[in-house]
Formats: sequence, C-alpha cells, structure tokens
Amino acid sequence: MIKFFTDVFKEPWASQVEGDAIHALNGNNIIWLDLDEHSHPCIINIVQECSKYIDLSKAVGFELWMNSKDTATKESMSDWHVDSDEHGDEGIDRPRAFPICSVVYYSKVELLEGGDLVFRDTDHRIKPERNSLALFSPGVEHRVEPFIGIRTSIAVNFWNHKLEKYNGK
Repeated sequence: MIKFFTDVFKEPWASQVEGDAIHALNGNNIIWLDLDEHSHPCIINIVQECSKYIDLSKAVGFELWMNSKDTATKESMSDWHVDSDEHGDEGIDRPRAFPICSVVYYSKVELLEGGDLVFRDTDHRIKPERNSLALFSPGVEHRVEPFIGIRTSIAVNFWNHKLEKYNGK
C-alpha cells in the first residue's frame, strides 16, 4: 500500500508541524516517542491523520526524524532501502523487524526540481508538496531522488514494540 494526501492540515497546524518536530527532536537526529506522549500537538495530528488509513491499535510508539536540505546530489542521497530496525541487521540473532507503516510529511517545499520519493518495483512516484503526506506499508523499498531547491520532510515509523536501541532513553 502506498498512499499520498495533499492539503493534510488546515492552518495554523500546517505551519506549526515543522516547529513541533524541531522542538521534539531537541537537537537529536532521530528520537523515539511513546504513542501516549502528547507534548507536541502537531506531531499528534500526524498520528491521528495516519490512524484514519491504517490500524495503529497495536502501535506503542514511533521513531521521528526530519530531513531538511536545500540541495541533494546523487552522491549525498541514500540508496534504495527499506525502513526497518537496523539493530536487527547487526548480526543479532533475531528476525529483521519492520514498522507497522512508514510516513513522510512534507512541511516545506520551495523551488524544488527533483526530490521525488520513488518506490522500487512499482510505478509509484511522489512529488513532494507542502502540507502533504505519504503513507506506505512495511517492507516497501524506496529512495529520494537528487534535487535542487528546499525540501523539508518529517519521517515517522510506527512500531508495535519499542526498539532496543531506544530502551533506557
């Protein structure tokens, strides 16, 4: 499943999501938030919007990170990947874990050339738009194409268990 929604939030929420993400991250690249943490209302709005389209009843929390770049060359972009528990890829004797779903919310898009979110083995290609949201199933291989312009995305992976790398944090 790959879904894309435009004009997700009405103002003032659309303008506040990025600020809430920056505040929640507090200088970190990526963080874990328990689903019952309600300290960032705009982030909770993303959770509520996603719950309209996917069953999050077993979710206990989510990873949150933000990508904000004004240019990305092919060399600086990540290659094809699948969102997963990377800790499970480090030789630990357990199956690789995948999130319930992955979400990308575009908080800022200006003068953008390229930067599409593309999915391998499908015809799906998402052109970022401000205040839009991409939602996709676990195990879907994807990447972002190189771009020029401003592209700020907030990424969320919902999980049915707290990842080991966040225990004790």
